[in-house]
Amino acid sequence: MKKINFDFIPPHLNCKNCGECCGLVPIGEKEYEDIKKYCIDNNVIPKNVGIFDCPFRDNENKKCLIYEVRPEICRRFICSKSMPEIEDAKKLCEKTRETVSMRNIFFDGEPL
Repeated sequence: MKKINFDFIPPHLNCKNCGECCGLVPIGEKEYEDIKKYCIDNNVIPKNVGIFDCPFRDNENKKCLIYEVRPEICRRFICSKSMPEIEDAKKLCEKTRETVSMRNIFFDGEPL
């Protein structure tokens, strides 16, 4: 299994529970074992929500069901909604060129 280095990304401290980070989440073997143990110990049942959504995101209550053992990629996710400087960079990008959501185009638009 390939190791991913997340050290260059600062810890995410201003979470707004928006769920922006709750998408397709790659995890390592240790993370899998930690999540599995946490689910068994805390009676957490993953939801079968499709390939682009996290099975541990509770959208109704806007929370992560495995927050205490969430994967490193979730801990280090750069969320534009909680980091104003990222949102400012996105606005600048939109001013210089038109941007579109690839996911919306391929999944919400007309079929190919």
